[in-house]
Amino acid sequence: MRLILNDGFDGHSASAALASGEGAAVSFGRHFIANPDLVERLKNGLPLSGFNRKTLYTPGRAGYSDYPTYQANAQEVAR
Repeated sequence: MRLILNDGFDGHSASAALASGEGAAVSFGRHFIANPDLVERLKNGLPLSGFNRKTLYTPGRAGYSDYPTYQANAQEVAR
């Protein structure tokens, strides 16, 4: 049986789970919402942003399209 693992993975833990044969793939549902640049973050070993549970799956923009990219967040912190 082939499993798709989910929930609580970052790039390192996902790679380790796949390498150990724990699953065939890892999904990043909520992390994709909070990290519009998730693929880039995983490729470059950048930290993932947390997501706001209070705004997940609620009407409106908040919690869906208002999360910054890593670069935008880094520029904001540098100011």
